[in-house]
Amino acid sequence: MQEYSRSGEFVDELTADMVGCWLVTTEGSQSVWNLSAMTYFRVPLSSGISGDRLWDRQTKPIFEVEWWPKVGFRAALVFLRDDVLLDEGVVIRTRVTSEVQSVEHLVDKRADDH
Repeated sequence: MQEYSRSGEFVDELTADMVGCWLVTTEGSQSVWNLSAMTYFRVPLSSGISGDRLWDRQTKPIFEVEWWPKVGFRAALVFLRDDVLLDEGVVIRTRVTSEVQSVEHLVDKRADDH
C-alpha cells in the first residue's frame, strides 16, 4: 500500500459506478479497492479480529462484488484464483469482510511520477 497516500476524503460507501482507489478499514483489516483496475489487496491489522487469510498481501482481480463496502456493514467480493489455469475451470474465492469502519479515497502516488 506504499504506492498510495491518504487523501482525508471519506465516503459512507462504495458503489458500482465509482472509480479510483479506496482504503476500506474493517474491524480486522485494511484493504485497497482499486475500482479503476477492479483489484483488491488486503492486509490484516495486528490488533484485528480477522488475522491472516490466504491470499493476503496479494493483488487480486475482482470478479464480482456481492455487497459493496458500506460503513457499519460487511462487504463481500469474489475474485479469481490466478494459480489455476482457466482451461481447468474457473476457480473463484469469496471474501466476506468484518464490519466496515471507514472508506477513504486514496491517491495513487505512481500517477504523480509521470
